[in-house]
Amino acid sequence: MFNHPSLIDQIPSGTTIKAFKDAEVIELSLINLHELIGNSQSFLNLGRIFGQANHRTYLFDNALSPAQKYDYIKNVKPLIVQVFPVKLIASYLKITPETLSRVRANYRIS
Repeated sequence: MFNHPSLIDQIPSGTTIKAFKDAEVIELSLINLHELIGNSQSFLNLGRIFGQANHRTYLFDNALSPAQKYDYIKNVKPLIVQVFPVKLIASYLKITPETLSRVRANYRIS
């Protein structure tokens, strides 16, 4: 979970975190991020981790079919389909749960 505007603008996030499994939430302020980068340049790689939010943008910036969206999510984030219920995955992909169920049924057959 990463809220870029909240981190960069140093404003409270309007995003709510809801865990579906036991989880630990760690807050990283911009000041702390800069300190980490100052201690080791390897922390610059955090930008690449934070950039993973762009994966969702890919789904909607490209005219992908429901099957292509599901295939993409299975390749990029394979654990998502094992952890989250169909209804939430469908919502994330902006397709109906029924459509996702059909796609998943066809996916298992192929």
